[in-house]
Amino acid sequence: MKNTFTEKQIKQFVKVFKKTGKLPTKKIPCTVTGEMITIFGDNLKRRVEAYGGIENLLRTFVSRAGAKTTAPAKEVTKAPAVMTRETAQEYAAFYEKNGKLPVKQIPCTVTGTMITIFGDNLKRRIKAYGGVEDLLMNFVCRAASPKKEKKTSSTRDYAQKKAELENIVYDIPKVNLNRPKTVIDLVENPEACAKYTADSCYRPDIFLNNGKACNGCQLYKNCAYAGKKLKAEKARK
Repeated sequence: MKNTFTEKQIKQFVKVFKKTGKLPTKKIPCTVTGEMITIFGDNLKRRVEAYGGIENLLRTFVSRAGAKTTAPAKEVTKAPAVMTRETAQEYAAFYEKNGKLPVKQIPCTVTGTMITIFGDNLKRRIKAYGGVEDLLMNFVCRAASPKKEKKTSSTRDYAQKKAELENIVYDIPKVNLNRPKTVIDLVENPEACAKYTADSCYRPDIFLNNGKACNGCQLYKNCAYAGKKLKAEKARK
C-alpha cells in the first residue's frame, strides 16, 4: 500500500507551514511510488513554488523516480526506410501540432539513405518542397540530386575571345595634329580677357606674390574676376 497523507494530516501540515514556514516532517510521500522523499529548507520552498502551494505539493507530489514511471514514451527518431502516404500524413499532422516531425531522419526516395533533417534545415526543406507531406513523399538527398555541369574555360576559348576583340573596329574621330594653333593675346583682346577671367584669376602667381593684390598684372584693366584688387583699393563686390 502506498504511503499517503490523510486529509487531517494535510490540513495540519498546511497550518504549520503557514505559521512556521516549514513542515513538521522532513519526508513526504510520492503520490506515484509511495516512496518517502526528504524535502526541507530551500528545496521545500522551491517545491512549494513549483506546485503552486503547500497543499498542492502534499496532494500531488511526484518524485524523480515516479516521474520516470509516468513519463510518455520517447518519440521515434527514425522513419521507415520507405515512406508511405499514410505515414507521411501522420507526420504532417504531427508537424502542424508540434512544429516538428516525430522523427529526425527521413528516407531519400531515390537511394533510401536516411538523412537527418530538423530545425531550420527542416523548415527550408518544407518551403522548398511546398509542404511537409510533399517533402516526405518526394525528398531527394544531395547525393542523388543531378549534378550541375561546371563551366570550364579552355585556352582555345581564350584565344578565340582575344581574336574577336582584336577584330572589333572602333569608330574613333580623327584628330588633325598638324592644324595651326590659335593664339589669343588677352592683353590686346579685351573681350577674350573678360571671358577667360570671369570665373577665376588668370595670374594667381602675381596675385599671391603681391600679398593678394593685382599690382603689376597686365590683365588688370580688362579682367572680369570679382576678387581683383590693388593694394591701394578694396576688392570690388
